[in-house]
Amino acid sequence: MPTKIIPNSFQSPNDYVDVFMELLSGEEYKCLSFAARHILGWQDKINAREGVISLSMFADGYTTESGTHYGGTGINRTALVAALEALVTYRLLIKVGDPTPEGQRWLLGDDADWDGLTKRRDNRVAAVRLRTKKGRAAAEAKRAGLSDRPGEVVYGIDRGESIGQTGAGLSDRLNQNHLQNQDQNQRESAPPRANIFTLYEQVFGPISLTHVNELKAALEDYPEDWIADAFALTKKNRGRSWKYTYTILEGWCKHGRDEKPQPATKPAVSEPETPPEVQAQFLKAFQTGGGPHAS
Repeated sequence: MPTKIIPNSFQSPNDYVDVFMELLSGEEYKCLSFAARHILGWQDKINAREGVISLSMFADGYTTESGTHYGGTGINRTALVAALEALVTYRLLIKVGDPTPEGQRWLLGDDADWDGLTKRRDNRVAAVRLRTKKGRAAAEAKRAGLSDRPGEVVYGIDRGESIGQTGAGLSDRLNQNHLQNQDQNQRESAPPRANIFTLYEQVFGPISLTHVNELKAALEDYPEDWIADAFALTKKNRGRSWKYTYTILEGWCKHGRDEKPQPATKPAVSEPETPPEVQAQFLKAFQTGGGPHAS
């Protein structure tokens, strides 16, 4: 079957891939790509760099009178509204005029807020690293038996360093050391854990390149045993996606392993939650309806 990729193509600004793809969330990038396709992909819109696209078109696509279907982003309405708001905030998409029964007229921006997007990315990375650092410190403290009480330490029985003071007597501390050494011996003699990529496939099936990269990134932020345990909990709770597993890791990082808070079945979208009143205003501004037809 002959390929249709080359003949059926549309222009896309290089900066969308070279610059903005790494700064935008998945939902934001899908919306921007959809807008570019339905503006730069039509002869009557390409020069003006603007076109009418309704919220329903962004979400579900549309079908022309001739029966040709153009798919949408597949993003749910709440996440879609948040993504479009972000694209407007950073000037990648510009609303032109008021909404019509056919939808909002959008202009592809040519003066995006590069500094704002970079700062947002850097803040997110810093926040994740801080949570990870705190989580690892808490985990190490628990493994070492360090006290949660400031200034309360006791010298180790068989080593010249401080260990946690439990508030109990010497016999209890000796017993604590014995249990810690026993646990360490068990860990050293236990068979090695399965590779996390293997664990992924055992829980979710064949792994994609995208999730390979996400797992590699997770290994930089979380201990491998945490990830393995999170997969085990995901399987137990019948979680259906890597986002579910990652939410478990974030919960442990925020609250500690002892609490083991149950993750939400639907992880939050990458943008902060939009206040309900703002969502209502934004949704009201969009009018669902038919889209432009092929020409």
